[in-house]
Parts: sequence; structure tokens; C-alpha cells
Amino acid sequence: MSIRTLHNDARRVNELEAVIVDVIRGVAALELKRKGGIRSAFFTPGKVDE
Repeated sequence: MSIRTLHNDARRVNELEAVIVDVIRGVAALELKRKGGIRSAFFTPGKVDE
């Protein structure tokens, strides 16, 4: 592998990491409501309270 290839790979990895961080921040910012919202799709309110 050439140095240029390694630099290009490193740049692409850094770009991918930045996208992943943005996705994680977006997920962390979601407001999870008791009625409706994301939690209700996966858990009943009683199950969440356990």
C-alpha cells in the first residue's frame, strides 16, 4: 500500500466516524415520551416502570 492510499483510507475513516458521532448525538437528543413516542414501540409503560 502506498502512503497516499493510507492517507485516503484514514480520511474516509475520519469522515465515517464523524457521521457516526452525528447519528449518536441525534439518537441521544430524542425525547422519549411515555405516551406514544419511541419507547411505546418497544416496551409497554408498565414494563418501563419495572
